[in-house]
Amino acid sequence: MKRIILFIFFFVSISISAQTKYMIYFKDKGIDYKDRLSKTSEFYKEAEKELSSRAIERRKKVLGEDYIDYSDIKINAEYINKIEKKGIEIVHVLKWFNAVSAFLTSDEYNELILLPFVEKIEIIKTLKSESNYSYLIGTIPEGSDKASPNFTYDYGSSLNQNILSDVPFVHDMGITGEGVFIGLLDTGFRWKSNPPLRGRNVIAEYDFVQKDGVTANETGDVLDQDSHGTSVFSLIGGFQNGEMIGPAFNAQFALAKTEYVPTETNIEEDNYVAAMEWLEGLGVDLTSSSLGYSTFDKDQRSYSYADMNGSTSLVSKATDIAFSKGVVTFTSAGNERSTSWGYITTPADAYNILSVGSVTGSGGVSYFSSFGPTSDGRIKPEIAAQGSNTYRVTTSGNYSYGSGTSFSCPIAAGVTSLLMSAYPYLKNTQVREIMMQSASNSESPNNDIGWGIVSALKAVTYPNLRESNGNIVITKAFQNPNQMNLQTLKLHFKGSSGIEQVIAMNYQGGYVFTTNLPQFVNDESIVFYFTYESSEGLSKREPANSEKSYKMYGGKLNIITSAKSEEEIVLPEEYILVQNYPNPFNGSTLITFLSKDNNYAEVEVFNVLGEKIKTLFSGIASVGKNNIYWNGTNDLGESIASGSYIYSLKINGTVLNKKLLYLK
Repeated sequence: MKRIILFIFFFVSISISAQTKYMIYFKDKGIDYKDRLSKTSEFYKEAEKELSSRAIERRKKVLGEDYIDYSDIKINAEYINKIEKKGIEIVHVLKWFNAVSAFLTSDEYNELILLPFVEKIEIIKTLKSESNYSYLIGTIPEGSDKASPNFTYDYGSSLNQNILSDVPFVHDMGITGEGVFIGLLDTGFRWKSNPPLRGRNVIAEYDFVQKDGVTANETGDVLDQDSHGTSVFSLIGGFQNGEMIGPAFNAQFALAKTEYVPTETNIEEDNYVAAMEWLEGLGVDLTSSSLGYSTFDKDQRSYSYADMNGSTSLVSKATDIAFSKGVVTFTSAGNERSTSWGYITTPADAYNILSVGSVTGSGGVSYFSSFGPTSDGRIKPEIAAQGSNTYRVTTSGNYSYGSGTSFSCPIAAGVTSLLMSAYPYLKNTQVREIMMQSASNSESPNNDIGWGIVSALKAVTYPNLRESNGNIVITKAFQNPNQMNLQTLKLHFKGSSGIEQVIAMNYQGGYVFTTNLPQFVNDESIVFYFTYESSEGLSKREPANSEKSYKMYGGKLNIITSAKSEEEIVLPEEYILVQNYPNPFNGSTLITFLSKDNNYAEVEVFNVLGEKIKTLFSGIASVGKNNIYWNGTNDLGESIASGSYIYSLKINGTVLNKKLLYLK
């Protein structure tokens, strides 16, 4: 036996290449996973200092006063010191994953893996894009040079990509992205001297490749390293009247350079995670990354389609952690439709991210736009925008046309920023839902364009809910209140009683109407619609189709118009323990729980006498869905007797129980 162990150890040692980048995971942070965080502890206070006041306020919208969790606790400095004393340089410190990244030789690997505080060491994957991933240059679209008709701004040749998503109409309402803080992750950004970008409000920028504060090209970068990111920035927030305009040109921006471009576009996953942690701590409201990957550098294992499940890649996990902290996250779906891969790429597979497909200027699916579903069956992409022949700026300050989901993504993210600018109180879960429900294909979502092409106007005029002084307030906007008889707007709703009630909506000025809703029973289904008279005395209804209505549920803040969205897995607002399946079972059964954050969790099975039979899970829960399979054995590996059992989830002070039946 000793010979076998020595042989295996020797084989592992010689098979690890020198100068390879690794993630070194630690067993703890100096505080036990099971310990609940005290707000008076030094751990809590240090974690809070890492967050801007804006980040804290954004988190409070979704997490309340419990806005610090285990993932926020700093990594134990003693562990880092012990590694550095061995002459190893730490590249990134990643508190969300309780890990650091570093380049190791095989000898260093073998030494570190034996340290008592090291949980595991894994190779960091260097993701490599497919060829032609961003610059699929197209011909000039017909009519793209026409002047913008009767709008406040002159969109020049960017008119079509904006008008396809109804952006000019919302700009004319005075909504241009003000108050929204956007984080971009890309190859670099040459913005300071670029005409449509030099006037943008950039709050912070950082290069995670060269580890400095310069995101434009510098010594060590290849020619036009920053080209792709510059174009992306112009598509979401550029402004040069008469030439090109991005949807959210009055937003604030933080720029993260995460990719190294030698001859092809590459990104190491730790750079992406480090950038997401940085952006979230700054307080961004939304992140957008025009990156999508399925293959790795030579000699590394590529992701398979089975890995497109939202819970495998580091980048997908990082986006969902950011979402759990209140950030709206975007990424491009990928350009693989005509390749052997075909499907969306990571991190588009993440549970809560809004992945963006591409359409042509006339609304047809682009020939390159990756399709879904994820390997676990979720519809992807969620939404779409124009990505064929988009008009964007280059690093020289000139303009050209380019294609790719890399370019549809920032347009869709910019459109979403307009919604967030109009209603700063919205939670990220509401923003995600509204963008999908207001898109062009919401009644029949598919794996080509998801819920459809985004519409800034439909999103801003979609009804929304908020809590205020113990009341639930419903808000509804109209594009042209001056064409309405303001006193006639009514809300019609029907709850479980089946009796329709009518409430007058109150005009708040501008384009907004509100009213307080009565109290509803939790989870009670309520359908509703609006009626009013036009200034010409004509009766109007919204939705216009009398067979359609909006729907909401008591105790929830989301509003839907299509049943499909109810089946989608998004960040839960609470901890949920799902009934096992199959039940009864005689082979194995699936137990699923959903977590709203990264906290220590235990799932255990008990007999009817309350005696523990099996510990199924003990560790940090992933945000979203956590799956566990049980084969009907106890902690000793012995088969249990037929009968009823109770399985229990314990997480962050919450205990949830359900029954199951095991039959031999």
